[in-house]
Amino acid sequence: MPGTITVLAVEDDDDHADVLAFALARVKDRSYEIRRARSLSEFFDRVGLQPDIILLDLHLPDSGGLETVRRTVATAPGVPVVVLTGSEGPEIGLQAVEAGAQDFVPKTELLSPLLSRAIDFAIQRRQAVRATEQKSLLDAITGLGNRTCFMQELESAIARAERHGGGFALGFIDLDGFKAINDTYGHAAGDEVLATIGSRCRSSSRANDCLCRLGGDEFVFLLDGVISTYQAVSAAERYTAAIELPILLGGAANSRVSVGASLGLALWRVDGRSAEALLSAADARMYANKAARHRIRRTG
Repeated sequence: MPGTITVLAVEDDDDHADVLAFALARVKDRSYEIRRARSLSEFFDRVGLQPDIILLDLHLPDSGGLETVRRTVATAPGVPVVVLTGSEGPEIGLQAVEAGAQDFVPKTELLSPLLSRAIDFAIQRRQAVRATEQKSLLDAITGLGNRTCFMQELESAIARAERHGGGFALGFIDLDGFKAINDTYGHAAGDEVLATIGSRCRSSSRANDCLCRLGGDEFVFLLDGVISTYQAVSAAERYTAAIELPILLGGAANSRVSVGASLGLALWRVDGRSAEALLSAADARMYANKAARHRIRRTG
């Protein structure tokens, strides 16, 4: 639980807002910083302040009822919401929970311990859900993000680029020689190679890079802010160099193995504006580069 809980109260009624502030000021074992929005449009402007919890009135000047809950949850999906209900009865509160809120408190109970308990419960529940979600987005072998995680990050990168301009690059890496390691040393050794590659690449990544394992011996990454092929290649070479370093299986010098990295890159807008187009372009270039590497080996 945060030391000071930042509350964004979306409430147009000054009297109820004053009661809310008074009620939270009386809580002995918690400290609250309260910010206020008087309408849903004002909430949209202030949600970027990263509150720990949202206390939401269902009847605002520019929105009402369960639609208010849905729009709030969609705008701030990672922030728990406690709905403040009026005289409608408990049914509307239960419907609000079904619409995405964590809990509800009748306004007649604002001065009771129910409010602070609801806030604590909502934050704890959201933290538990977030921990479960994060675990489900990780690859068990490498600790990198998995396919689901990558697709979410890719869609977010596209949305940011559409809204704010700029750009990003998508990279697709397929390991060369990985099957031979599995066949020679077994799948446990193959998993060790994947885990080592994941750790090395994570150490080589920039703060804003997103690196994931799609499955098998396929890795993908996003390079935020990269808008040219030269930039993309320079950044991607950190990953390919880390991958191609020799690996000592079990730390034994007599079990030294290595893999290659076939790389394909795609640039936002240049190669497409959808997730499918960018992945397809990067995938096609990766296979072309892999085929070229094999030709060089055969003729070298």
